[in-house]
Amino acid sequence: MLIFRPPRHSREILVGDSTTSKRLLPPQLTAQRLGEFMGSEGLCWVIEDFHKVPAEEKTKVAQALKVFSDLGADYPSLKIVAVGATETAREVVEYDREMSNRVAEVLVPMMTDAELHEILTNGEQLLNLDMTEIRDEISGFSVGLASVCHHLALNACLAAHVEATATEVVALTAEDLAKATSRYVDESSDTLKGTFDRALVRHKVRRFDNCRLILAALAAASPEGLLHAEPLTSIRAKHADYPPGNLTSYLRQLVGEERGSVLRHGTDGRFRFAEPLYHAYAQARLDAKIPQNREQSVVWDALKSSLQVFITNYRDAEVSGVQVTFGPPQRG
Repeated sequence: MLIFRPPRHSREILVGDSTTSKRLLPPQLTAQRLGEFMGSEGLCWVIEDFHKVPAEEKTKVAQALKVFSDLGADYPSLKIVAVGATETAREVVEYDREMSNRVAEVLVPMMTDAELHEILTNGEQLLNLDMTEIRDEISGFSVGLASVCHHLALNACLAAHVEATATEVVALTAEDLAKATSRYVDESSDTLKGTFDRALVRHKVRRFDNCRLILAALAAASPEGLLHAEPLTSIRAKHADYPPGNLTSYLRQLVGEERGSVLRHGTDGRFRFAEPLYHAYAQARLDAKIPQNREQSVVWDALKSSLQVFITNYRDAEVSGVQVTFGPPQRG
């Protein structure tokens, strides 16, 4: 008879001439065990958008970071990479003081126009394209965000019916970029409305509609954003007694998840919209004056055209009380 001796917390069942076992409790996955499993396989753990992790879970992540750090002596490749942990690593340390000497902070700055150009140039070579007419427009509108650059370039290719490497050079035109921008708005319409509804909601009726005033001031500025005191100057042009404390408090909220993270606070000290499309949408929804340096842009002209229809429908729905779901047109 072959006897299999089961592990602890198991029970034996004898059937005929064989012995089987069944575990009463599944193995518990702890940070220690996870670190050992990943370390033995030479893996690291990447956490995207750490700032969106709930506060109660961030404490657990900080504790896991400490465990992984201790295991680093046995498993050199074992790491936790938290992307988007705000502008610095302080937030992680705040959740566990013992991590103060165990966190490596890596600044990932916005991309330069030259770097964005390189993305587009590489795409041209791989797909046999000529993006001379729209390259500067795309990189300028992207304001350092690679994701926006990729998105607009992809949409421009689709507008020109380029879905694989072309046999002959295909030149992408301003018309292709205008179609790409309209598609960009259509694909983002639900997110736009939801984000700004969260940003502009008034939980209590106060003297000032703080979020609307701040976003309108930023929308009327250049996409590079404003330093802390500059929105105050803009707001006080119409509301002379607007308190600076309100600006500080609501800027913090607009950067945070509670109001959709519609703004971000750059390492240069400037507050700007989290995405260029948010800036254009805010201009249309809040009737902000468009900066002069953007008025001749193909991208911004296309955005104004697409967003004007979107905003008009939105306002009509608000007036009539009709519930409307915005999104790209359905096929068929």
